[in-house]
Amino acid sequence: MGRPSWAERFFDKPRLTSKLKHLVLGAYIKEFGYHLGRAYYVDGFAGVGMYGEGNTREDGSPLLIARLAQNLKASSQPFDLRCINVESNPRRFRSLESATEPFSPEIVEKNYRGSFADVLPDIIRRIGDTPAFFFVDPFGTKGIPFHKLLPIFRRRCTTEVLITLHTAGIAKKAGWFARENDASTKVRDTARKFTHHLAEALDVPLEKLREAWKETAQQGATAAFEQRALSYYVKKLRRVGFKFTKSFKVLYYRADTLAEAPVCFHLVFGTRHKKGLFVMNDAMVEALGSFYREVYSDSFIPEFEAERTRQVGEAAVRNEIAQFFGSKALTIDGVKEHCMQETECELRGSEYRRVILAMAKAGELRKVTKGRTSNDRTAFEFTRPAQKPASV
Repeated sequence: MGRPSWAERFFDKPRLTSKLKHLVLGAYIKEFGYHLGRAYYVDGFAGVGMYGEGNTREDGSPLLIARLAQNLKASSQPFDLRCINVESNPRRFRSLESATEPFSPEIVEKNYRGSFADVLPDIIRRIGDTPAFFFVDPFGTKGIPFHKLLPIFRRRCTTEVLITLHTAGIAKKAGWFARENDASTKVRDTARKFTHHLAEALDVPLEKLREAWKETAQQGATAAFEQRALSYYVKKLRRVGFKFTKSFKVLYYRADTLAEAPVCFHLVFGTRHKKGLFVMNDAMVEALGSFYREVYSDSFIPEFEAERTRQVGEAAVRNEIAQFFGSKALTIDGVKEHCMQETECELRGSEYRRVILAMAKAGELRKVTKGRTSNDRTAFEFTRPAQKPASV
């Protein structure tokens, strides 16, 4: 038996970044199933289903959602959340089958062995018009060429996606453009393979991707290239019908500091419904709070970080309101919709309301619509032209 790959060793124990993903998933899928009654959860890169061994074992995403579905089914409410998992690696697939066997077939309807792109057409036929949530969480970018995910994006019924976009890995692969003309044939072939995979994943012409990389590489701006790739991917999602999108950056864990920790990946969420955006935003914010409390439970940092995030978030919201809504009327839901998608503010929906009402109380905003304040109907406007922040 050969040495396990790094992907297999990944499942020895849950990394902190995976814990954060699971916190987001657990919180959101519960709401997804609750509001729809009958729905599918599709895990495109399921893995073994469980981390670690013996008493240290912890649920991976397939078991996490299967247990949630089981609890929903046992409640007095008419929930029917079915799970479909996909895993291409034979060894991991056998472990997945074993781990999910207690939930089969009432909850875990089917485990597919194969690549997600290859089995996706059959999954689409199987679930029909039933509402579905797709979790696309690959290792890197090779497994998610954008055009092969189109069967998901083109569904006309309720469909939502959460995609792990490895922005750091994207920048690393793009760096192989510098070695396309290397003297070594092996290096040239590797460079062309990686850059081709990347162009497919982002659904961008290879030459256009090369030019984008050159522009940022000359400035030494890896972060700028990552942000550019992320923005491009989000725009692609909007063009195929996901009107409401949200990206959520996950940082590498560093024991010494939270400051300037590099981005590990982004969770990119797409939905056709504003309500889904609002619920996912709160799930992400709650998950981040739980994550900080767990990781830094023995120090003063949880309280400090939560307070810092709240203050920075509120300041960013006020700044964004002044820039984007300065000369026009706004509603609380309109501010939420904009800021949740276009900024990195980490505020719950209720906190947006509190910020706007505080601005009104301070005289910065004037309530235009009479009657009780409603998030979606009550209009506010600035009492005087908003001053845009001076450029730095």
